Amino acid sequence: MKQKNVAEIFAQNIFNDSNFQEKWKQYLEKFGEDINTLFPEKYRTKVLFASILQKICDENFEEAFGNLEGLLPSCSTEEETKILARLMDECEKKILPKKEPQKSERCRRYRETLLSNGFLEANRNEGHFFRKTMENTAFIINLEDEEDCVTVVYGYAAIPSGTDGEEWFAKNGADNDTCHVRNILCVWDEKSETEAAETVSAFYHQYKTASKDEILALKKEREKAFLAHFAVVLKPLGFKKKRTKWTKELDGERALSFEAQKSAYSDQYYFNVSVHSVLDFYERKSYERVVMYDSDIYNWQLMTKEQIENLVQCSLEKYIEPELKKWSEKS
Repeated sequence: MKQKNVAEIFAQNIFNDSNFQEKWKQYLEKFGEDINTLFPEKYRTKVLFASILQKICDENFEEAFGNLEGLLPSCSTEEETKILARLMDECEKKILPKKEPQKSERCRRYRETLLSNGFLEANRNEGHFFRKTMENTAFIINLEDEEDCVTVVYGYAAIPSGTDGEEWFAKNGADNDTCHVRNILCVWDEKSETEAAETVSAFYHQYKTASKDEILALKKEREKAFLAHFAVVLKPLGFKKKRTKWTKELDGERALSFEAQKSAYSDQYYFNVSVHSVLDFYERKSYERVVMYDSDIYNWQLMTKEQIENLVQCSLEKYIEPELKKWSEKS
């Protein structure tokens, strides 16, 4: 069976799930029955669309706007286009207040410094700056004016294939979730400002001649190191790793899996714990998503070592060990 057909069947199964249907009903009540006319036979797109509506519910308007914009080419009727346009308008109304110029003197000064040193600012995202380095790479600096500090996210982004890189970045910038290799620091005072300038400058010079492939390879190295934190605690418990999933057989018929699932829209991760048939991962007896800090998706490159260790321990103590104990008591 073709991969596309498999994905369509998988999406249809999700869409027909009772829990998903309840969520979908809530979306219809909140946004209007007319969205149900969008892509009526394409379950895969409906599942995607549901995730966008959830982002609007979660007030993640910038990402929802970008996802809605990406669906526009799929519209086959004027009615579908109008529905998406109306939702995009609602998102933009929420985004615009965030686009006001940064107020602090420190942030204004940083902006002027960046612009005078060859950086350009994205049209749609004020405070997002880029400077093209090699043919298909750009150095990214995103500033956010907090109440008592300026948060600086910096790193390297690879230019999307098939695009005019400079034009693409000038329009969108690279956000804190999708910049391929990213770091974060906060500037509180003059001392931290000096340290931040040295740190950012050193990172820029370290990779300024790196190619797109080298930047993506560096991201893979970081990703591998991040996932290794989970392997350290799961391997001694008897879990076997395949790609980004660790599995331990429980009783000959059932297995326990800890899955690192990448977001469909960025390289952030969800973590899922499920008990399932040893023959079919999707034949599940139970399923939970790891939630910590009131979040179930983790921007792993911007997490401190302590935050990563806390996430690993939370996954182990709250989600994995109780399942192991439950099944050991049954045997």
